[in-house]
Amino acid sequence: MTREGLNEHLRAHAARMESLLRDALDARAMPSGFRESMAYSLLGGGKFLRSALCLECCRMLAGDIQMAGRAACAIEMIHSYSLI
Repeated sequence: MTREGLNEHLRAHAARMESLLRDALDARAMPSGFRESMAYSLLGGGKFLRSALCLECCRMLAGDIQMAGRAACAIEMIHSYSLI
């Protein structure tokens, strides 16, 4: 894969992860101020490399991508938490 191809793949992954993370935040009952703070931290334009590795490993091993998506969200949430 070329560098441009990899960059495009990572951009598509980042967009997919932002959607998954938004869905995960919307599925939980919490005060709106708390939700906004979490969204600001989680969706601040990151590259989501950790979750990309999680999903690519799942793909290579023919795993359940739905379950891996939840794991990828958890990885990004833990990473974001560790930075705060």
